[in-house]
Order: sequence, then C-alpha cells, then structure tokens
Amino acid sequence: MRETAGGAPIKDGMILLGLRSAALDYYPSTWDIFGGHLEAGDTPEQALVREFQEELGIVPIDFTCIAVKEEPNPAAYGPGRHHVYVIRTWTGIPRNLSDEHQEIAWFELGDLDNLALASDAYPRLFGGYG
Repeated sequence: MRETAGGAPIKDGMILLGLRSAALDYYPSTWDIFGGHLEAGDTPEQALVREFQEELGIVPIDFTCIAVKEEPNPAAYGPGRHHVYVIRTWTGIPRNLSDEHQEIAWFELGDLDNLALASDAYPRLFGGYG
C-alpha cells in the first residue's frame, strides 16, 4: 500500500498550495498540499522534510500531524494512507522546484472552498490553523 506524508505551510491566515501538473496521473490539475511517498525505512516526518526540501527548497521546523487519512479514491488511485501536516515555521523561501506543480500560490484559508482541491477534506483540516 502506498504511504505518503504531505503538508502545507500556513502563516498569517494564508496557506501555500501547489497546482498539480495536468500531465500527472494522480489528481491532475488540482490544488494540493506538498509531499510524497515514504521511502524504505522513512518515518512520515523524515519523508515530509525531504519532500519539502526537494519540492520547495525549504526545511520544515515546527510541524504537526493533523490527520492520517485513507486514500479517498482507491478505485482510481489504489489503496493508500496519507499523513497530513501543518507546517508553522520553516527555513528558506518557498519556490517551485518540481515539475510536479505548474505553480505554487498562497491562499486565504477561507478561500479553500472555492478551489479545485485534490481533497475535499482540506478546508475542514486546515481551516482552523489561521
């Protein structure tokens, strides 16, 4: 079963999301949190830090797991477990370093309901962290 760790930087009522590339097989053209698969021997926290360095060039410092969710669409994407984090502090300036995302952007937490999101759980999960 696929296991991932992902999260979103949140600061001053804003959340950073990435628009997934239209060419991807997994949730294409949707706004999503950042992260990736756990590699052999990884903890979710190790995978989270590695993926943020690779995708955004930042190092999460203060982060909390807010949910562990089963894959919401296993018929399309197979079984999976996703560890979801809020990142409150980090070092570096986020920039798009991955072809996985067409763009990255900051959004007000209250605007999550108006976006095409990879998970309809994001407004509920992240809404209280502004």
